[in-house]
Amino acid sequence: MKRVSGILFSFLGFVFFLSGCASLRPQVHYSVLLPSKIQLDQVNRIAILDFAVPLGDAAQGRWFARALYDLFEEQSDYRMIAPGTSHIIIKKMNIRLSRFRRLETVRRVGEALGAHALLFGDLTIPAMQTFHKKEKMMHQVGVRRELETVFDSLGNTRSFWREIPLFEEVTQHTRNRQLAVLAKARLIRIKDGVVLWEGQAEGQVDDEVVFMEGSLRVSQQRSEENLRFAALHQTVGELVQDLLPRRVIRYRQLACVKEKNAYADFVTQGNAAALKNDWMLAGRLWLEAVILDPQRPEAHANLGILREGAQEYAQALKDYRYAAEKLGAPWTIYLRELEKAVQ
Repeated sequence: MKRVSGILFSFLGFVFFLSGCASLRPQVHYSVLLPSKIQLDQVNRIAILDFAVPLGDAAQGRWFARALYDLFEEQSDYRMIAPGTSHIIIKKMNIRLSRFRRLETVRRVGEALGAHALLFGDLTIPAMQTFHKKEKMMHQVGVRRELETVFDSLGNTRSFWREIPLFEEVTQHTRNRQLAVLAKARLIRIKDGVVLWEGQAEGQVDDEVVFMEGSLRVSQQRSEENLRFAALHQTVGELVQDLLPRRVIRYRQLACVKEKNAYADFVTQGNAAALKNDWMLAGRLWLEAVILDPQRPEAHANLGILREGAQEYAQALKDYRYAAEKLGAPWTIYLRELEKAVQ
């Protein structure tokens, strides 16, 4: 299946510095969606099964599968079969999750679901570990005021009150709780039983509570259930990151013109429109600049940014090549990044 290789374009913000064209560097930021690291051939439809949880509640395995499904639905271009549908089919077939180690079981379930591949695995959620530390420390309990008199070189006196902190030795108790979740998964193609991908990830969360002579210094403490789901949530994204498109932020600097003439006016006005997020007006102004002086590179450079955002990659590459030849960096970098992204 052809994987996602396009660029999703949305401006996130701008940086704009004034005081002459030498320091005029309007900059745009936008999101780029790159292909996943793992390429899956002959797979268009994936079913995600509930994860087996040998040491915990089966509901956690269902929650984990649903969280994976939501990730794929949001970011990938596969057709997904919801875990709820898979659960119903498996229940009707009277198949236990632990039996998915057998390829024959994988094939039967995959065919029943009409899936090209099954994604399933195991969750290990051990008991929470608690660590307790006790230490002696000095704790301020108050202030004592003393009247102090001082003499200067002429024999004059001056009195003032001096505050002296009072300390006492106390015992501080620190309780730290840690919970780790380990997920192992595999993706198997139905038609031939080939393992397309295997992976594992671990999520760990902890919290700390400090007691001092019976008083609670940290008042908020998460419940064990909240800690468990925080660890599960952390593990979900790490587990399948190689199967999902990678989203990165690109930075593009608009070109400007130093001198004062009609061409420079069109480029500068186009930049101002872009900074106001009016890209339609910016494009018209930059095109006017190209018509006025097609040999100048600045308008081409800025049109390349606009066309890259509009996913007009062929024309954007031409603009970047021309700008890179005439202006050098950073346009040479932009050209390499776009060439790599559209391969």
